[in-house]
Parts: sequence; C-alpha cells; structure tokens
Amino acid sequence: MERLPDHLRHFIASQINSVEQLEILLVVSESPSRSWTAQSVFKIIQSNENSIASKLQLMKRQGLVKEGEKDTFRFSPASDEIAQSVEALKEAYKISRVSIIEALFSRTS
Repeated sequence: MERLPDHLRHFIASQINSVEQLEILLVVSESPSRSWTAQSVFKIIQSNENSIASKLQLMKRQGLVKEGEKDTFRFSPASDEIAQSVEALKEAYKISRVSIIEALFSRTS
C-alpha cells in the first residue's frame, strides 16, 4: 500500500468528514459542468438523500461546490489549491481506495 502525500492527508483530515462525503465529492467532481441535486447523487451512491443534501450544504461552506437554482450544486472549488487537492484525491482513490479510507478514519480532529 502506498503512503499518501502529506498535502493529501491534510486535505482529507480538514475537508472530508465521512466516506459518504468522499463519495459525493468524487461524483460531483467527475462532471464539473453538471448540476447535481441530492436525489441525482443519491441515485449513484445510494446512501441517504437527506444526508447527501446536508453534505452538499457542508461542501458549499467548505468551498468545494456552489449552489445553483432549485437546490442544485456544481463542483466549483474555491481555489486552485482545492482543485489540485481534489484531483490528487481522485487519482489516489483510483490507485488505492484503502489508503484513502484509512486516512479518513485515522484523521484527528
């Protein structure tokens, strides 16, 4: 198993609160031009629609997504640094999902 770079570990520790949020971020960041509702994300990750809606609001406050009309959200990182971290996260997740999930569960507050 590959060790994650420190900047990615820090991003996970500071921005990702759950596996569900990780999955939501991965889904919405794959199609940045698409507007997503909690229901459309639910159809892909099959967790809990209310929880997804709550996580999308959290991600808006974190600068990961922007809210549009009719409770839609679009991937829109607030900075280049966040955009680069999300890209690194997506690549690392393709290679070693276990490392990402371990980093998520081993993070400290």
